[in-house]
Amino acid sequence: MNEEDAEGTRKVSMQYDLVMLPGVTMDMVHEASEKFNVKIVYRGEEKKELALRGGKEELGKVQKFIHEKLGERVKYLEEKASKRFSMDHSKGK
Repeated sequence: MNEEDAEGTRKVSMQYDLVMLPGVTMDMVHEASEKFNVKIVYRGEEKKELALRGGKEELGKVQKFIHEKLGERVKYLEEKASKRFSMDHSKGK
């Protein structure tokens, strides 16, 4: 991506990819692409590798955002499992 500064000099900004690992939901990916200056891309020979592409600083923010969202999801799933476990045991299972 090329940009011009105030003096008209061209600056080249590097683009990087942050690959989404299993467990990251599409909702999280879409939310990140809307909230930050990144775009969704598919990589690899068969275009099966999902990633977010953007500047290094912006992807750092995205990484933190995804980490927080995953933490929230884990907490939700733990609470859900805990409730189910306590209900199963209260029924004498």
